This record gives sequence, structure tokens and C-alpha cells, in this order.
Amino acid sequence: MIESLDIDPELETVTVVGNKGTRFNVLKRDAFISELLKVTFEGDKTATEIQIDVDDHIMGYIVDYMKKKKGGNDIVVNKPLKSTMIKSCHEDSRWEGEFIDNISLVKKDLHNLISASNYMMINPLLHLACAGISISLKGKSNQGIIAQLDINKI
Repeated sequence: MIESLDIDPELETVTVVGNKGTRFNVLKRDAFISELLKVTFEGDKTATEIQIDVDDHIMGYIVDYMKKKKGGNDIVVNKPLKSTMIKSCHEDSRWEGEFIDNISLVKKDLHNLISASNYMMINPLLHLACAGISISLKGKSNQGIIAQLDINKI
């Protein structure tokens, strides 16, 4: 008689598929930082994969973030912002600041990360990415803000 093998929930993985078909494997514990993924996988206990309408490139950032956070949900960004680098304003984890500072180098990526974090309901990442936008606007004139946000008409 074969005994059933119970999988340790800490080691159970799920697959998240970006909108162009790239597959990302992530521990369920880490994926559950996303309320969208948590509700989906808890609603269907047999599901092991989910297709998400997020660009594969941005999904790569999100999965990296999930894996680094290891299921943690907290984020503290010191306010008021005293620097133009988020890593200097984040008190608990320097890697999160460096993560956003690196993504901020490509403005479109940061904006897409905000949209994807909001869609996937990943509040710590959403707050961190929004702080990245705030940092990029710090000390700029109205015209500088308009240029930074790529606003053509107001």
C-alpha cells in the first residue's frame, strides 16, 4: 500500500503565465503576496497555473519581487522623501530600494509595474513603485514634472 505524500505548503509551487506565454514558477507562499493569485488559487484548490494579462517582461520583475519578499507583506518608506534614490528612503530592506531604482531607469517599465501591481493587488510593490515615481518628481518644476510623466496635454 502506498501512503499519500503530503506536499509541504511552503514548498508547493504554482505557475504564473505572462500574456505572451512565458511561464514563471514560484512558491505558492510567495505568490500569495498577490491578492489576485491568492483568491484564484484558494478558490480552486486543484489549480496549479494561471494566465495573467501582464507583459512577460514586467511579470519577470513581479516574480523576482515575490521570490525576494518570501511571502512578506510589509514595506516602510520613510516620509518625507529625503533623497532622489528610493534605497536611501527605505528603512528595512535595501534590496527593495535598489530593485525599484533599477526599474526606474526605464520609465515605461516603472509605469507598467504600477499598473500590473495594482491589477494583481500586490500592495507592497504598488506602494514601492509609487514611491519610485515620487522620487523621480522630487524637486522638479511643473514643466519638469510634465516632462517626467510624459504628459502632452493637461
